[in-house]
Amino acid sequence: MKQHASLAAMVGLLVVLTGSAFAQSSEEFVKAFSGEWYVFDPDFRNGDQPCQISLETEASGDRYVAAVKNCDAALASVATWGILENQLGLFAGDGTPFAKLGGNQLRVTGETLSSNIGLIFERAQGDGNNAQISAALRTYGCFFDGFSNQCTSKADLGKPALATDAAPEVKVIVNLNIRSQPRRNAQSIGVVSKDTCVKINQCLSASDGVWCSAQFGDKTGWLSKTALRQDKWPVITFRNSCSKDG
Repeated sequence: MKQHASLAAMVGLLVVLTGSAFAQSSEEFVKAFSGEWYVFDPDFRNGDQPCQISLETEASGDRYVAAVKNCDAALASVATWGILENQLGLFAGDGTPFAKLGGNQLRVTGETLSSNIGLIFERAQGDGNNAQISAALRTYGCFFDGFSNQCTSKADLGKPALATDAAPEVKVIVNLNIRSQPRRNAQSIGVVSKDTCVKINQCLSASDGVWCSAQFGDKTGWLSKTALRQDKWPVITFRNSCSKDG
């Protein structure tokens, strides 16, 4: 599937941390990534509202204060943020690194460092791709099932059910890019061919739909469940099961 590029003007997370460039780069980093961030996946919330993390500009030692609201126990441990190995780092109250994230000013993704759980943080308005998909839905009224002209079922728009004893399989119904992170502008590390069954490790809900991770050789890759075919038709790219009858 053709993927949409994010705004080219966005400031990247890679910063120069050597010599006199450190102070200037650090200030630019804080300016770019401070403010309110949200995790829209309901599995990460504590209550009815989305998990919210405010990355403040108030210093806390050599880092900055992070205020957490409506988040599950793991994310509720985050107390500070700053630069971690040239990326955005989140730290627990005792200073232990909690997660490392990369991306742009609208969306950062990564994983927890202790348990390798994927994370997607976005601004309140999403990352822009959700607006394009929503506009296409208003025009066509539904998500189409892959390359067909058939509307998909509501059940196939959600996450696959992740069992505790075995990884579920999904059926990819288009030729689908594998992304290194659950972002449409992340590096493509390969392509899954149409009609391939893939075992899924984790799925996340974001402003632009569901993303699922899987193991591809020695790499973990991410598959986006929704896309715009030829920049026009909203489609799902995989189904939540891999039965022989499709």
